[in-house]
Amino acid sequence: MRKFINKKSIAALFLSVIVFVYLTNNYDTMFIRNIDEGLLEFLVRNTQPATVFLFEVITIMANWQTIVLGSLILLFLMRDKLMVLLVSAITGLVYLVVETLKMMFERPRPNVMQLTHATGYSMPSGHAVTAMIFYGLIMVFFVSKIEDKRYRRLAQVLLSILILLIAFSRVYLRVHYLSDVLAGLSLGLIIVTIIYNIKVGIFDNITTYLEGEEIE
Repeated sequence: MRKFINKKSIAALFLSVIVFVYLTNNYDTMFIRNIDEGLLEFLVRNTQPATVFLFEVITIMANWQTIVLGSLILLFLMRDKLMVLLVSAITGLVYLVVETLKMMFERPRPNVMQLTHATGYSMPSGHAVTAMIFYGLIMVFFVSKIEDKRYRRLAQVLLSILILLIAFSRVYLRVHYLSDVLAGLSLGLIIVTIIYNIKVGIFDNITTYLEGEEIE
């Protein structure tokens, strides 16, 4: 059976584009600054040592060392080695794009005591983008192949929660504003949805055809 582009993912793509464009063009407006600084002030007043440790562990899940280790584990576990290399390559290329964007926007990081090490500019959050790309593509290419619907949904939910927690950890640890991580998540979702629709709309149909299944 032919698979077409998913309408919900297209809606998510357009929404993500709108959010990314808006935030990257308006992060210095009074409206965004009030939200960013208000949340940061609230978190500074309510920081707890145990929660700091928790988010320090969570934020590591999008460090480049973890991504490399995760890629090696996937190479060992998965049959489709080429797909694992593709996911890793895309994640690496997007990292370079993010660094270029940071140099373009030149937004300083929050002027408060950081709770984890971070250098360079702030907009967009590299950890948020990396989490969305790496774990999002794992859902697209590998989790989607889990036959049991319950386990597939569970994996999707857990990975989605991990992505959001990684993004929030950057705000909690005071190295990014909320608008930084929302822009990062939006950029990551733009890329993931484009890749997802290319996979579903083109490559899945080619695979079905080559396997000799009926295509209506």
